[in-house]
Amino acid sequence: MSFNPDTFNLMLRLALGMVAILLIIWLIAVATPKLAKLTDKLFGKTKIDRGESSVTLENGEKYTVKDIYEGNPEESDGTPDNNDTNNNEKE
Repeated sequence: MSFNPDTFNLMLRLALGMVAILLIIWLIAVATPKLAKLTDKLFGKTKIDRGESSVTLENGEKYTVKDIYEGNPEESDGTPDNNDTNNNEKE
């Protein structure tokens, strides 16, 4: 196996090109937050007017988001559903 300088030059150019691309991406990633901070300092941060602070329901209560486990206990009688798809018993 002999040393081929043309192949070595091509591989070196490819490696340097990849390093240059990664360096540009790194510089953009580092510079973006600093530019945003500078922009906020120079021009001031914009204030967003959201209107009312929350949504009021018809009965006067404030609307709140509930997760799937926060149901009304009055709606359920405590028995499992009869349409359980995981039930492997045949009737």
